[in-house]
Amino acid sequence: MAALKEAKCALREVIKQKLGRLTEKEMQLQSAIIHHKVVASDIFRNSNRISIFLSMKDEVNTYPVVQSILEMGKQCFIPNCDGTDMIMVPFKSFDEEKNFTKSHFGVSQPAKFEPDQDANKS
Repeated sequence: MAALKEAKCALREVIKQKLGRLTEKEMQLQSAIIHHKVVASDIFRNSNRISIFLSMKDEVNTYPVVQSILEMGKQCFIPNCDGTDMIMVPFKSFDEEKNFTKSHFGVSQPAKFEPDQDANKS
């Protein structure tokens, strides 16, 4: 298990370095390509409930995918982390973000939710 954790950390560092070398224009292009591929996929089109993370500044922009999920009337779930526990909670509107807090990783997440809202349990 320790070897897996080390491998994940090393991979994250490699990806972080590669993303850091992309220009803003390249990042926008990659984000648009990913959005198109995700939304065009059979898995996406046939799914009614989709879990996704809300991107941070130096990551591929997931907000267009989230917007598509919401516009298509699909249920959207985002992670909420509490220590080592992570649950997937409903995300219904970008207006909700103004009430979010930052996790210890710096990720925006809902400040309040009901534990029974976990997508993994419903």
